[in-house]
Amino acid sequence: MSIMKEKLDAAIKSAAGSLLVLAAGLVAVAFFVCAGFMAIAQDYGVITACIILGGVFAFIALIAYAALVRMRRLAANRARANAKRLSAQIYTDPAVLATGLELAKKLDHRLISLTALAALAGLLLSRRTKN
Repeated sequence: MSIMKEKLDAAIKSAAGSLLVLAAGLVAVAFFVCAGFMAIAQDYGVITACIILGGVFAFIALIAYAALVRMRRLAANRARANAKRLSAQIYTDPAVLATGLELAKKLDHRLISLTALAALAGLLLSRRTKN
């Protein structure tokens, strides 16, 4: 057997096993919820049991939503920090600076001032829209 076929076989078996674990876990949770519902309904009534379990699941959903918002915020902060780091690196790269100087030597002075003005305007507009 080739290595690729073995890796593919292992991945398929792992995915099938994970799916089986997920399905069994969901069935177990469903039975636990049913048992809890029956116990609460027996002591407090069906309406109260529905309200209590609805509140529990709404609370779980609220916690999951808060975790999702936090993860997205952390990812956005990380992406912003990486973008700042990369943009700072490009201006200090000697190859970029040398290319810019060579381009400045080749172009006409009026064209350079017009290009610099356009670059400055673009930089100012991009900073204003990011904040």
